[in-house]
Amino acid sequence: MGAFKWSTALTAAINNNKITDLGGQVLNTNEINAAISGQPIGVFYLPEYAGVNPANGDATYYLNTVDANGNVDRTTTNDINLAQKNFCW
Repeated sequence: MGAFKWSTALTAAINNNKITDLGGQVLNTNEINAAISGQPIGVFYLPEYAGVNPANGDATYYLNTVDANGNVDRTTTNDINLAQKNFCW
């Protein structure tokens, strides 16, 4: 038998990208990803998860609505349709 030989090669790459202009639009590419100006392609665009309601086990989400003064409503709801979508990594 011949002598044992081992060789290893590693290759790595990073692709950084950013959408520069969509004319103010947010393009939903599917239910959870979106194209948003200033963000990488395909960022997650979801309601912000706030945890589980310990009383009943329901998932809760932050409303994240913004009033005329720019104040964000951080109260929670168990209705995912009432929560505003935000981009996240």
